Amino acid sequence: MLQVTDNIIIKGSWDDSPDPPGLLVIRLAPIDHRFVYGFGWNPSTQGMLQAMERVGMQDKVVLDVGTGTGILAIAAAKMGAKKVYAVDREKDALSYAQEVAKLNGVEIEFGYPDHADVLLANLGDPAFIEQQEFQFADTLIMTIPEGADAVGRALMDGLTVHTDTIGEGEQRFTVVTLRRP
Repeated sequence: MLQVTDNIIIKGSWDDSPDPPGLLVIRLAPIDHRFVYGFGWNPSTQGMLQAMERVGMQDKVVLDVGTGTGILAIAAAKMGAKKVYAVDREKDALSYAQEVAKLNGVEIEFGYPDHADVLLANLGDPAFIEQQEFQFADTLIMTIPEGADAVGRALMDGLTVHTDTIGEGEQRFTVVTLRRP
């Protein structure tokens, strides 16, 4: 069991200990042979979850780009998102995320929406998020490695920006929240 924020815990499906009352619990399936990213131990995933709590997911349409294990998409659904979409270039990630969504009793649509209120991108490199993907959303929450150019000036034109730095050393990331006015 890993407490990743004050309100969110990640547990393996094999952990049969009682869920702590009042906390959002995300269960992970056994990892088996698939290689996927985002099990909650990385400071970037924890920072994303903290930013999601701050922004609020209630009644929002959310797109998780590079979903990996699906933790962020599942958290959005459990935080009350109206609809959650997830995409990933890796087929193993998509099959694992589908399994984990089912294990957590949440519905995630795998594909792109016409529009999203919030776009989640825990990709570690702003180059992975394409300009057209940002067009889907009013709010972008993403991580970038410490020292990287903070998302690029073009995206920031006319947007409000909030940043938090998390982690240490090579595991130091900046969580950037961009909002359209």
